[in-house]
Amino acid sequence: MRTLVDVPVIVSGFDHLALTVTSADAAVAFYTLALGMQASKLGEGEWAVAFGEKKIWLREADIGPVPRARCRVPGSAELCLVTQAPLESVVGHLVASGVEIEAGPIRREGANGPVTSVSVRDPDGNLVQIVSYDSL
Repeated sequence: MRTLVDVPVIVSGFDHLALTVTSADAAVAFYTLALGMQASKLGEGEWAVAFGEKKIWLREADIGPVPRARCRVPGSAELCLVTQAPLESVVGHLVASGVEIEAGPIRREGANGPVTSVSVRDPDGNLVQIVSYDSL
């Protein structure tokens, strides 16, 4: 059996993740207008949206650096994002922005304990959960 001392890499967090999208422009509009993220253009058909110290790369299917995921398919991801805002305010903003609430608010288990969750879908059909650790 290996011990912690034997393991050469100890992961302490993540820097970014990448989503394959059909339209970078539609994805940027959703993540900036509905979720308040900041966008920056990386290259043709490739953007990043930032929140806090994290980023999500948005890449159209055949665009972006190599190597990349072997099977890039728009709409195959599930994300869980944490908010400090009251979920009632989040739901109100999403509805006013024309975003359909697929589920919630409901209680779920998050990485650090119980959360209240609202689920929506981005333009490609990726499931985006927005959770609060201190709501409801």
